[in-house]
Amino acid sequence: MADLRNLRVLEAVEDFATDVHRLAQPYGTVRFTSWRAQLVDAADSVAANIAEGAGRGTDPQWLHALRIAIGSANEVGVLLRRGRDSGAIDPIGWMRVESKRKVVCRMLVNLSRVIEERIAHRDPRAQAGGRSRH
Repeated sequence: MADLRNLRVLEAVEDFATDVHRLAQPYGTVRFTSWRAQLVDAADSVAANIAEGAGRGTDPQWLHALRIAIGSANEVGVLLRRGRDSGAIDPIGWMRVESKRKVVCRMLVNLSRVIEERIAHRDPRAQAGGRSRH
């Protein structure tokens, strides 16, 4: 199980999600209510999936959760572009948050690669419960 206090990616994700929350604050209109809710939920799910996967206890389960977190970060990207293009968010705020989103995605991909390497280099006998089939 990973120690979440030592994961730099989690700090970056939490900072990113906080900015998404600020950016999604309504500007006096209810026109984009469902879009805002989906945007905030997707941003929140990035950190939630990292934490859940880290607590699962196995690298394959953590890797699966990290891939889901990457998908949620990509969902945020689509929603941010939609918000920018529809006028729900300002272009400068979009650039700031999109930049952080890209950093988070790179960090998640890099962490996923580390976990993949760890899985690939593990002794197959250890994965089978420590017994050799010979």
